[in-house]
Amino acid sequence: MKNYQNIIIVFILTFSIYSCELVNVTDIEAQDVLTEETAITDQIGAELALAGTYSTLNDGNLAVTGINIYPFYIDTDPKGSSNGYSTNNVDSENGTIALVYSSYYNLINRANYVINIVPELEDNLFEPGKKNHIVAEARFLRSVMSLYLLRRFGQFWDLESPYGIVLREKQASTLEVLPRSSVQASYDFILSDLDYAIENLPASNVSYHANKFAAKGLKSRVLLYMGKFSEAATLANDVILNSGFTLENTFAEVFENEFNSSEVLFSNIHSDTEYNGTSVGWWLYLSLSEYYVNFATSQGDTRLDIVNFEHPTRGYLNGKAPFFFDGATNYYLRLPEVYLIYAEALARSNGSLIDVAAAVNTVRNRAGLLNTTASTREELIEAIRVEKFLELVAEEQEPWFDLVRYADLDGFDISTIKPLVTSKNQYILPIPFNSVTTSNNVVEQNPGY
Repeated sequence: MKNYQNIIIVFILTFSIYSCELVNVTDIEAQDVLTEETAITDQIGAELALAGTYSTLNDGNLAVTGINIYPFYIDTDPKGSSNGYSTNNVDSENGTIALVYSSYYNLINRANYVINIVPELEDNLFEPGKKNHIVAEARFLRSVMSLYLLRRFGQFWDLESPYGIVLREKQASTLEVLPRSSVQASYDFILSDLDYAIENLPASNVSYHANKFAAKGLKSRVLLYMGKFSEAATLANDVILNSGFTLENTFAEVFENEFNSSEVLFSNIHSDTEYNGTSVGWWLYLSLSEYYVNFATSQGDTRLDIVNFEHPTRGYLNGKAPFFFDGATNYYLRLPEVYLIYAEALARSNGSLIDVAAAVNTVRNRAGLLNTTASTREELIEAIRVEKFLELVAEEQEPWFDLVRYADLDGFDISTIKPLVTSKNQYILPIPFNSVTTSNNVVEQNPGY
């Protein structure tokens, strides 16, 4: 047991040092990989490396610093200066951008150690099926971070755009500078990881580890983004019918049970006795946006009182992450989103409007609301956008990415919600200044920055 604990400590120290040393050369710093390569020599080493990758989801730069970019979207206001985020006019030299960007690649780099080293090990060093399972979890994590990079820093709504992301398939052992790939190529890379995960992951797992249906749910989101609506609807419906995940009886129970909730397909895990990045961020830096509070009030939404939580000493906080020392869960994918992906994809692929309304009403009724009054295809598509906003507010900014897609597909005017957003260039963040300049412009900046 003592030797096993020592191995854990080595991994923690190794990964902590690596995280602290990150700088913006292009997106990640080259790293001596000897320690990790020698550590991953069998199943125990591979599992420890995978655990280190998962632990990065609670990383300070990914959560505490990363949460400061939330006012760029529509559900969050800053408690102090927004540094241009509230107006979607962010300087590429902003330090927060650099930390967030490199943190995504930090997790990808950790995943790549597992993805590239484990397949080279002998099969007899692993329990049957475990080798591919470990790689599948790492590829799932890489797909999540790649998608986050693409939708925050790339023109994810336009498959013909050259402004995708820098794709990292190998661990960074050299200072190799890679250009950005196209949006289509970025999606192809993400889908390849998800397809491998779907084939090799178990059907069930704890929510804070990848499973087959979490991968299918995430793939349905990707397909929705890509405009492959029929495929997205089929996959989302598979998750709804066959995953074994079920909606909680009430909206409040989701956030009481957190990562143990029956409807959470994928999340981080945290201690209930100490703070983590998300709890610190909401406690110190952010509040629910005035726009959200006013809109939810106008809709008579029953979820408002739970989301806009009134703390006895701190005023109004995010009720999905209300306490400093109890930690907070990041809900990367919940079942209600899958219902609404199914509804939108079905509506946009000329599916049954009865089935579309039924999916929307499943989410509404669980929240204690009456059935939607929307009846035409256009009305239902808009009702879905509204429902996703009210259900998923203050989680992973999905309502903003919906707005961008609706603007592209339906001509939705985002300036009616954020008046200073008058250009598509403001839909996404700039690539960090240092990542562009130190690459000698091999990594191309986003238009408008």
